[in-house]
Amino acid sequence: MAESAPLADVPLSYHIAFMPILILALLAASSAYSEQLKAADVAHIACDVPSIKYIGELQSLLSQRAVQAMNLAAASDGKPNAELQRLIDPTASFSSGGGDVGLPLASGVAGAMALAREMKADTYRFFGWDGIPALAQDRCGEQKIVVEFIDTHSGGLFRVAFTFDGGRIISAKGWRRTSQSGPMTPVRQ
Repeated sequence: MAESAPLADVPLSYHIAFMPILILALLAASSAYSEQLKAADVAHIACDVPSIKYIGELQSLLSQRAVQAMNLAAASDGKPNAELQRLIDPTASFSSGGGDVGLPLASGVAGAMALAREMKADTYRFFGWDGIPALAQDRCGEQKIVVEFIDTHSGGLFRVAFTFDGGRIISAKGWRRTSQSGPMTPVRQ
């Protein structure tokens, strides 16, 4: 069995020739590891939800965030701003639809802007938690809420199901419905 030469016995020119390759390999590995850490940090470490005790408070907070995100997206000049980027994950999926046809939209802030443009909403509503106060479970984990956005000019109503993770929107699925409302006239008997 052949013995390998000790590292000290290898000529210096050999070490110098392979140094750039070694440096490039280390940089590539370091960069890939750094990108993995950034994604993991955002998903698991950064939780932008304050300490909340009850599910009703959590659902209300997240519903208000959804409304804030759609307001900002509707008012946007087409360029993402810092607040929208804070509220919406860059990989968040957005979709819309009506009747029996669904339409995938862009991802991230661009998806929110596309959904806001399509909805043309000037009013919103969401329902509160009216039951017995229940403790919030995993406020930083995946949470789902629904907000209705209404275009009072056309009578269109978009029921949008938002999914949050760490307090950020990771998906929003809107569906257009027609709606009608008006005053009630009491009937006397």
